[in-house]
Amino acid sequence: MTEKNNGCVACGICCDLYGAALTASQSDLERWRKEGRADILSAVGEDGALWVKSDGSRQEACPFIVREGPDRAVCGIHDAKPEVCRGYPTVYHNKKCVRGVVF
Repeated sequence: MTEKNNGCVACGICCDLYGAALTASQSDLERWRKEGRADILSAVGEDGALWVKSDGSRQEACPFIVREGPDRAVCGIHDAKPEVCRGYPTVYHNKKCVRGVVF
């Protein structure tokens, strides 16, 4: 998602469904190193895969999602989130992220 809401209802579905199928950009990796974000970097694979466990396998969902209730979730690393997350859903879905709809 971008800094603006862009229609996000903060349900966390995209983070649950797609959070483990993403790849960090080179600029993400450089930014996290510069900012000392060992917490984020420890969950990135050698190939830039987001999000990996300590054994190298992919996690099923984004590990930084913070549940605020059964139907609400927010990003726990909002200020440092990956570019691919900043662009979702605007880039891929033309601002049409709708709760419960799988794109």
